[in-house]
Amino acid sequence: MLGHFDKLHAHLRVVYQYPTPKDQEARFRNAGWESATARTLWELWGDDEFLPPSQRKKLDSIEPFDEWEELALLGGHYLLLVATTSAPTSQTDDPQARIQYANAKLSMQPVPREGDESSLRRFGATYSRGNKVIYHGGYGERTRLGDCDTYTADAVYEGKVELQPGKPGAIMCQTITNVASGDDLFLLAGGRESPSKAAAGTWLVTSTGRSISADSFNADRVFNGRYRHCAVPVLVDNKTDAPGVLIYGGKSDASTVLGDFLLFDLKKQSWSVVPCVESEQGGGVPPARFGASMCQSEQSASLGQQSGILMGGISEDGTILSDVWEWALSWEADGLTVKCTERTREVELSGAAQFARFGAAMIPLSNHFLLIGGVTRDRILGWNEEILLVSLGPERWVKHIQMPACPSPRPLFVGVGAAKIGEKIVLVGGGAVCFSMGSFWNKKSYSLRLDYDQGEAPSDSCGQGPHGTDETAGQLQANGSREGGAASENLPDGNDSFPAPAPVKQIGRAAVRTREDFDAIVAAGQPAILTGLDIGPCVDLWTPEYLVSRIGAGRSATTTLDLSKDFPAIASDLRLPEALLAVAADDNNNGNGNGNALLRISGPSDDAASLRGRLHYDALANARCQIRGAERVRLFPPGDVALLAYPAGASSSSSDVDVWHSPTTGVGRRSTTAGLVHAHPHEAVLHPGDVLLIPPAWSHAARPEEDGGNDVSVVVDVFWRSVARELYGIGNRDIAAYEEGRKAVETIVKGFDGVPKDLRRFYLERLVGELREKADEGAGEKVEVGLERE
Repeated sequence: MLGHFDKLHAHLRVVYQYPTPKDQEARFRNAGWESATARTLWELWGDDEFLPPSQRKKLDSIEPFDEWEELALLGGHYLLLVATTSAPTSQTDDPQARIQYANAKLSMQPVPREGDESSLRRFGATYSRGNKVIYHGGYGERTRLGDCDTYTADAVYEGKVELQPGKPGAIMCQTITNVASGDDLFLLAGGRESPSKAAAGTWLVTSTGRSISADSFNADRVFNGRYRHCAVPVLVDNKTDAPGVLIYGGKSDASTVLGDFLLFDLKKQSWSVVPCVESEQGGGVPPARFGASMCQSEQSASLGQQSGILMGGISEDGTILSDVWEWALSWEADGLTVKCTERTREVELSGAAQFARFGAAMIPLSNHFLLIGGVTRDRILGWNEEILLVSLGPERWVKHIQMPACPSPRPLFVGVGAAKIGEKIVLVGGGAVCFSMGSFWNKKSYSLRLDYDQGEAPSDSCGQGPHGTDETAGQLQANGSREGGAASENLPDGNDSFPAPAPVKQIGRAAVRTREDFDAIVAAGQPAILTGLDIGPCVDLWTPEYLVSRIGAGRSATTTLDLSKDFPAIASDLRLPEALLAVAADDNNNGNGNGNALLRISGPSDDAASLRGRLHYDALANARCQIRGAERVRLFPPGDVALLAYPAGASSSSSDVDVWHSPTTGVGRRSTTAGLVHAHPHEAVLHPGDVLLIPPAWSHAARPEEDGGNDVSVVVDVFWRSVARELYGIGNRDIAAYEEGRKAVETIVKGFDGVPKDLRRFYLERLVGELREKADEGAGEKVEVGLERE
């Protein structure tokens, strides 16, 4: 998302300095507000007082919707902050203070993808066979997929495989489950084409070498189609060890959420409904949900029992559930049942972190479970909480584990496929669409291994310390945003830290004694404070009282006014130096007057002050004469134009770019505008009598400085054409060739109408490259002028 805004030169000025909701709250409290509360839009989505369940459910009536992960990611990156002047009514408990870590360490090996990137996919079904991982279906770069990708146990991509002879079709959000341990037979169930069109088919999948076959069978109508459901391998009969698959929950269409258990019997090749009952410990039964995480315990299976865990998912009202259930198959005289026991309270008391997940993968590890990725309630997951360890016995808890250093770029464990081979866990695929901001894909696969140890402290990676994570540690944390500095993540360029901004360069002084001196300074194309100039008695005369007496109190000076035409009574007080007067007079073809001398008068809160404070450039050369007061002027060279948020054809920045956040003031401070970090700022402080030369196309902004209590700033800008008159367009807005070039660009782009998007971009990028080469020709040529640095 930040990369998108950076590309558009949109400036979220406070993101890098205040990257989390807690930082934003502190920002307002430090500004004098008694209390401040910041909540992400995703948190507000789940607040029944802010958005009642009835309104959330209306989403289903507007359009079929299944982009829940993307909605959570988008909402988690925006916040609503309420600040008040009254003291806070209560102090909320910080859940991060109770976070506990398991004595376990995760190692992670990223594996770059070799080969065709068209196999990128998310929200498919993953299973392991022998020493291979197969990832079926899902959504690709442009559409749903019906083929498979294969990976080794070390997460190395091997290539594509088609399903033969039958094809379930291009589906996503399906499940593929090993029907019986040790057998090369898997059940593919459900999935969807669109959110309103669930797949009702069930297929038996077998693999031989690099050939994968999928054969459908005529199942009864008990399985009537669903997606985003859970599936685990079980034994249908504890006496005969007959294999089967237990399925729970999901959605049958865009608005119907399921809460039933279904059992597939391999021997009979049929489905049956399994009643869910409350266990002897109580707690009721799980409410309906989809996108939950469910797994069978390896330890219970080895003991001949059939039990496991069920947690998370989204309920009928569109919010992520934060409950934890233990389920067990029970063979009773009157048939098979699923007994459920709620373990939420026990897990919460263990100091669990964000275990409420939607769309998370789950892998069994003996008597533990590894919970991987997905999205959580209220906010964005931090790197150190992406993967959690879950235990259901003898103690019941959810804990953090020691994570490896955060890879760059950080992987997005959404829509990711997970499978276990021996002691290794392979993660493949994954990604999300950030709505209008484009898609993010995991272009690497990952080989994971969990090792248990004793007393080893968690790593301090991706901005999170050993005693827990910040409330929104998954959001951007720029270096220096807190005392001591924290490593950043998810930066636009994928680096582990934000690049250090260039220091502000102080503009030097240059003596002007002759016209030749002045011409040489102008030819150098660099800003300079001109010394040795006398601009007349205006410096002493133009007090507020004098100006009122000469031009009246009712004259507005909040816009640019021609000094000679609009204020003839004071025009003679300004005496331009001979060299400056000569170029101004030559440019205007009149041998007298002050040329294009424009008067600006402002107080500290006038519109004129804000007008000058806005970043802009002029196509003409400018000598800024400071008459009264003092002003600080910040300038950027023409080469920085792409970083400064200028709309096409405009000479003023469209957004209020904060050019005053100095990267050299304060320990660890950063520019709050992404583009400005890469810019090359220059600065001058002007006092009465100073003249600042601003060359054409140098972007600049000004703000008043305190000057002995003088609240009025008076400036005269003298403009002239520094290149041949015929090169300028009408009204002196820009060089005429630029205006004509913009028309040519429109003609060029129009010429690609009907060309496919990728091909169109390919050729336009080539043309951009040619223009860039032309722009760089002669860029290194400089005219040397001696400047005395302040």
